[in-house]
Amino acid sequence: MFKGTSISRGIARGPAYVLAQQALHAASIGEGDVGRELSRFREVLAEAESQLSALNKNVRESIGPSAAEIFSAHVLILKDPGFLQKISLSIEQHRVNLETALSETVEQMSQAFSKLQDPYFRERAADVRDVARRILSIIASKDGAKVLEMPEGAIVVVQCYVPAIWTP
Repeated sequence: MFKGTSISRGIARGPAYVLAQQALHAASIGEGDVGRELSRFREVLAEAESQLSALNKNVRESIGPSAAEIFSAHVLILKDPGFLQKISLSIEQHRVNLETALSETVEQMSQAFSKLQDPYFRERAADVRDVARRILSIIASKDGAKVLEMPEGAIVVVQCYVPAIWTP
């Protein structure tokens, strides 16, 4: 039996479809690949910002401005110079791929946020992880990741839900 928090009302019965986070393995890159990785980074950032802007607009129009604020916050994280610089420097200096640089940076930032006294700022660690999951999802889709096929009537079980492109 799984215990957790539901994101919808009511009672559901059906097969559990568990989506596990994939473990990332550090992937070294050559000096000649640094430019390509930085270019990939800029490309997925633009896509993530586009997705978040669309979400913000849809939620703002359908539910209201306060519900859309989370997406505005996620865009701010995407544009944060410190966040961007840490990932870029990791790619350049440590010669690792974008996925590794992103994962390592987000882990460091999440740990730093969780050590803060103020609960509001501690909760920002989840926002940073949400942004990272969105970026990794975009990378996976660009790399031709297999589309998930869920059984009819399945109940999706995830460790942490990240809002997708929302359509009313």
